[in-house]
Amino acid sequence: MDVQIETSFEEFMNWLQEPKQTFALDTGNIKLTYNSVSVASYFKHIFTYFINYVHVMHKLGIMK
Repeated sequence: MDVQIETSFEEFMNWLQEPKQTFALDTGNIKLTYNSVSVASYFKHIFTYFINYVHVMHKLGIMK
C-alpha cells in the first residue's frame, strides 16, 4: 500500500490487518505508525511541489 495524504486511518488499519498474524496488533501502535507514515507522505508531497517550483523558476530564468 502506498500511503498518500488522502489515506484515512481506517484504510491504513484495514490494510495492515489483512494478514491474520497482525490482527492482534495494538490500535495505539497502529495509530502512531499511521501518523508517522502520513507525515512522511505529506513532506514528500511538499518536497515534490518545491522541486517542481524550482524547476519552473529555472526554466523561466527567474532563478539561476
